[in-house]
Amino acid sequence: MGREEDEAFERYQEILDLIKMLEGKRKVLFFGLLRDLIGKCVAYVEAVNTMALVMKIDRLRLEPEEFQEKVAALDKRRMIAHNALISQLKIFNRNLLKEEGLEGKIPIGGIYSLPPETIHERVRVANWAGFLVKALKKRSVSG
Repeated sequence: MGREEDEAFERYQEILDLIKMLEGKRKVLFFGLLRDLIGKCVAYVEAVNTMALVMKIDRLRLEPEEFQEKVAALDKRRMIAHNALISQLKIFNRNLLKEEGLEGKIPIGGIYSLPPETIHERVRVANWAGFLVKALKKRSVSG
């Protein structure tokens, strides 16, 4: 497993342990937010993988114009999934950083394990999602 995957999993585990310290409705809220974030990560990775696979196959079987239309539709789906991922990451981290009782315990970047100054870079967030999904699948863990 790559270093980035290990770091993504370690950060996930660290945040999960913090959530477990919460009580009642707050704990339920954060488990829901985490589940939603993992779901957005998975949806984005699936959109990227589907796009790559379909492009390989359809490049050979479709006329160029048809192929371009298919690619445009797949790219739109991927972009929507990417935007949803970025939005959910912001929602999760914003709520985490505001949570009473966790002050000083949350690592810089929240659940995002890549260098915190890269959290606004679309490509880096996409890479992070891939690292996290791969790490969770290898360990058969879910949010």
